[in-house]
Amino acid sequence: MEETDDIVDSTLNVVSNSITNFDNVLGNVPLYKSGHEVGGAISKLIDRIVDAIPVINQER
Repeated sequence: MEETDDIVDSTLNVVSNSITNFDNVLGNVPLYKSGHEVGGAISKLIDRIVDAIPVINQER
């Protein structure tokens, strides 16, 4: 069971890092930059997903 937990933890970390990197890359796209409605909505969605990952991890 501990191995499974380690695999899940590693997977969640990879997902979180990937989403954060994606968010950082999108920050260079003019449509996505702050002040634009579409970009702001996408950024908020990504932030919520990243914020939810540690909660999922702690609930186990």
